[in-house]
Amino acid sequence: MLRHRPAAPLTRNFENGPWVIGVITDLDKESCRYQEKHNSPIKETSCAKANTWVSYLKRGIFSLEFPSAKIGNAGPEGSSVEWLDEIELSAHGNFERGRDGFHPSGGRGMELSELEWFNGHLLTPDDRTGTLFEIVSPRGLLEINAEHEFDGDASKVVPSTFQRAKLLDGSGNNSQAFFKSEWMVVKDDRMIVGGHGRSFTDPNDGTRIKNNNPKWVKIIDKNFQVSHEDWSGRFDRVAAVAGVTFPGYLMHEAVLWSEARREWVFLPRRISKEPFDAAKNEMKGGKTVIIASEDFETITAIDVKGLQDPSGLRGFSSAKFVPGTGDSVILALRTIEIENSAASGKPRQTATLLSAFEIPSGRLLVREQSFTSKKFEGLVFL
Repeated sequence: MLRHRPAAPLTRNFENGPWVIGVITDLDKESCRYQEKHNSPIKETSCAKANTWVSYLKRGIFSLEFPSAKIGNAGPEGSSVEWLDEIELSAHGNFERGRDGFHPSGGRGMELSELEWFNGHLLTPDDRTGTLFEIVSPRGLLEINAEHEFDGDASKVVPSTFQRAKLLDGSGNNSQAFFKSEWMVVKDDRMIVGGHGRSFTDPNDGTRIKNNNPKWVKIIDKNFQVSHEDWSGRFDRVAAVAGVTFPGYLMHEAVLWSEARREWVFLPRRISKEPFDAAKNEMKGGKTVIIASEDFETITAIDVKGLQDPSGLRGFSSAKFVPGTGDSVILALRTIEIENSAASGKPRQTATLLSAFEIPSGRLLVREQSFTSKKFEGLVFL
């Protein structure tokens, strides 16, 4: 069985914690940078002038036992994570060396949407360009307080990325159309990479389907060979259990496979019973979790009790099972992303929040807390 966590984890007892976790940013247009030549400073710029693109890997120590984060604590609100650092990762286009560099899409790239271990490699997909990156030395340069009793390969090598694969949209027949990857799981020694799972509709008419490409998934073997599988039926059955049928929709950015439970867990980013509208979509977040049997024949929906969001702005963007819990506790990110729109009445705003809860009870174990104004869309145990 291929492992989807590191062979040499930093925790002395990976099953009991505390654990080192990492989260990764999707900064959209704010990823764009300019670098005159290799080793020169990287500067902010417009995407039209960019030749370099960046994302940030934030690392910290997570524990279910940090008392200030536990439900029912009478003291001031605390954190379940002691954040350690934030590393800039970059991809470069073609300049000065004449080599084949990173190819952006519409001037944009490095909009990283997930983190997952596969066969000893930490992978992260760019949801803008279809590029699947590997993060090299993801635990490099970590400085950890001795009281937490960590060891492992916290080397002196700076974390960096390189391109592993290019994922094509839909059935993979169009070599110029790239997949918008949003989630990744490892099942039966293969990695499955999925997208939003919503039919792509006319921007001006959410009742008119243009294609079902986002309902396909990518199957990657240990040699990084990619095949394509249509999951339309699975996505539709998951949506139906949430009371949603077309032109309503679910949008997925957090999906888990439990080897222990032999179950799928879907944590939708957006839930809407109305046709897709880009401005209104920002306010279609939720706290529903959908659990499906391996064959998708038995599917149930639960509500995560204690998660608050009367405005509907918060939606799940990544999640992982907490080790040592029999896949019964989930650590999850919810993200806020507001453009300057009439629907929200607010300027562009992003934030990321973290919580932990039980399934199938939906009981909140670690209260939800905002930890940054950046948009993080990937989470992993390092």
